[in-house]
Amino acid sequence: MAGLGEGGRPRRLRRARDRGRRRAGRAPRGHAGLRVAPRRRRAGRAGRGARRPRGGHVLHLGHHRPPQGGRLHPPLQRPAFDGLVHGRRVRDRRARRGDGHRPHVPRQPYACLLVGTDIVMPGRFLVPDVLTSLLVERGVTFAAGVPTIWQAMLEPMKRSRDRLGRLRTVICGGSAVPPSLQKAFHREVGIRIVHAWGMTETSPMGSVCRPLAAHRDRPPDDLDALLASQGRPVPGVEVRIVGEDGSELPWDGRAVGEIEARGNWIASAYYRDRACDRFHDGWLRTGDVASIDPDGYIRICDRSKDLIKSGGEWISSVALECMLMAHPDVAEAAVIAVPHPRWCERPLACVVPRPEARERLTREALIEHLRPRVARWWLPDDVVFIDQIPKTSVGKFDKKALRERFRAHVLPDAAPPPG
Repeated sequence: MAGLGEGGRPRRLRRARDRGRRRAGRAPRGHAGLRVAPRRRRAGRAGRGARRPRGGHVLHLGHHRPPQGGRLHPPLQRPAFDGLVHGRRVRDRRARRGDGHRPHVPRQPYACLLVGTDIVMPGRFLVPDVLTSLLVERGVTFAAGVPTIWQAMLEPMKRSRDRLGRLRTVICGGSAVPPSLQKAFHREVGIRIVHAWGMTETSPMGSVCRPLAAHRDRPPDDLDALLASQGRPVPGVEVRIVGEDGSELPWDGRAVGEIEARGNWIASAYYRDRACDRFHDGWLRTGDVASIDPDGYIRICDRSKDLIKSGGEWISSVALECMLMAHPDVAEAAVIAVPHPRWCERPLACVVPRPEARERLTREALIEHLRPRVARWWLPDDVVFIDQIPKTSVGKFDKKALRERFRAHVLPDAAPPPG
């Protein structure tokens, strides 16, 4: 946990009776303020020996600032709904993928314990053939992972289709599911991927995409389009979309605004950061921009901070831009996401060279400039040189225009996996 947060002074991580063990249980200075073993309430305050339900503290990774810790409400009420949402049953066996993004990790074991299911842990090495064999041999009925996991497992699962008879639910989150992947799973594996949306602050499930009874008779293409959305809010979560002026927008499938969410297990503040503007009047500003149709299906259109989600992991375009513009031969640089067949999104750097460097500045020089400064999987897959970066009316980089211009850009090489 070292270095994960600067949300306050260290807190005790475990209880101990003697003074020496108490000291040993303290986190080193600089650790995140996370209490994993809450103390008993003092006798007389809530009845002798009584314990009041406690919430959990979780950390989400910081992208533009240090990581933030959030207080969530009593953790056992959430998994009860989680089990209902996904239809888990006593005879289920759930496979947990090592998907990198694990908000509020205890949620899944709690949910499985509450409904009496087995949990199958695949381990560190996520080899597609091995994972598919695990699904078959263990009779897994419910499995979850990010799109890159399912993209890699598509071919092995097609070959094992006749032996996957017990697999009932495949849920996918962390980033948008490519429509082509969804169609391939349905038509070639015989299983529909269930799309879900959420974030650490929503514990993490905010919505899940399942068709209503009225949708069952839709043509396959129409149903595929519906299931490519992020779905409807789960029980206990209320969402709305708001415009730039803060006004609530209609659920007509056309109006686009930022998603705000509230509910019993939605974080209400960051730890020791009550002034954060992401929380107001009980609502959480999610940073995702979307439309909502009359049936309540959410369709995310963009991300307000232009983050790039590659294989379920975040890449900060702003951080890459700052490092690129630190190169002496670069005048301006903007980084955008472009589609990738395996990782869903990868960074593309759009660079304006200085006039005197137009002939000597190369893609390789910029990649080498970034290499010692960022993780390997943060490196842009390609660099394009342009005359100028389009600007908005207030002088900001118009990334929407750049994405439109380069939406069909073909990346030269496959990107390395995150991590």
